[in-house]
Amino acid sequence: MTQLIEITIPNTFAFDHESRECLTGEVIKRTKRTTTYLCNPEELDDWKTDAEYYIHAGKDGWLDEGHQVLCRSAAAALKRIKAVLAS
Repeated sequence: MTQLIEITIPNTFAFDHESRECLTGEVIKRTKRTTTYLCNPEELDDWKTDAEYYIHAGKDGWLDEGHQVLCRSAAAALKRIKAVLAS
């Protein structure tokens, strides 16, 4: 049986990730600021990879100033993802 992992992601990054039809997992709770998902390891890895991309793209200047909020949201998501993976 596949292990399911609960992860809470800031909405700016979550909505972007969902809109691109990336692997997300099942939405189990949505608030004004965050969305909580129930993910399998593959879905969690997709969140991690996507967050890392946005962080690097922002630092390397690949994205315009308008995307900086998204980059900060991805950075916050990555901290949460790493904490879940470490537990």
